[in-house]
Amino acid sequence: MTVTKRTAPRSWLPAAAKDYVARLAERNHIVYAWKVRWLARRTDIFLVSFPKTGRTWLRVLLGRALQQHAGLRGRNLLRYTAARVHHPGLPRILATHDDSPQAKRADEIIADKRPYRHRRVVFIVRDPRDVIVSLYHHRASWHRGTPDGYEGTLGAFIGEPVGSFDSLLRFYQVWDSARDVPDAFLLVRYEDLHAAPGRELRRVLDFIGIGDVTDDLVDDAVKFAAFGNMRRLERRGALKTKALRVRDAADPNARRVRRGRVGGYTDELTPEQIVDLDRRLEATGGVFDYRP
Repeated sequence: MTVTKRTAPRSWLPAAAKDYVARLAERNHIVYAWKVRWLARRTDIFLVSFPKTGRTWLRVLLGRALQQHAGLRGRNLLRYTAARVHHPGLPRILATHDDSPQAKRADEIIADKRPYRHRRVVFIVRDPRDVIVSLYHHRASWHRGTPDGYEGTLGAFIGEPVGSFDSLLRFYQVWDSARDVPDAFLLVRYEDLHAAPGRELRRVLDFIGIGDVTDDLVDDAVKFAAFGNMRRLERRGALKTKALRVRDAADPNARRVRRGRVGGYTDELTPEQIVDLDRRLEATGGVFDYRP
């Protein structure tokens, strides 16, 4: 197969300016709308999620399948979902946490998603109880010693007003109400991805317009992104990306690929804490059916 490779168009904004705009967009509705519309000019599909819902796993699955399908090379598979590969026949995909709900109170999350009109959105959900436990360990261990680190207990974290359980539920509510804003909307459940990764990867590939990927390549991507191999790749830094690196080899929680269990929150939360989270979850009216 002869492949003509084109690099993604470079942004005219320097990195410092982009960071400034991103921070401003988190608080200002007008700048937020401008930022999303600007990103949409160089993006075909947005991959949207709250942190720790399995997005990195899906990005590796997609990256491997797209790379092999197009006959491209390179170790950083996350670039295929970072709008950094502009290749004939491949859509431009951008993974995003939208307006950074993990850094906001519930009432600060931007509800107007009209800037996503005329684009397609893949939205990833996961049991909020599993998400919040995973996010706690991510901030307490992986981000230890950084401005994003968290020094309190898990019990304290689930009650935090900024970026914790209530923010997560509000983010789900907002996007549940905005399903009809994009041209097309695909809901991907972490629990379904865990139960049948090949089937879910095929759903996503069909949705983004790459339905001619062979079954062999789908199987290859599933094997490549299997939990055990992801742990090995992370330990070795084999994907050449900061998003998949071990921060502290002595701390099993200081990993991006930590446990990957469905329902693992029951091992770490007390019965009283689970009752509290269930009550708060039920108060949302059952936003998204995240269960498989």
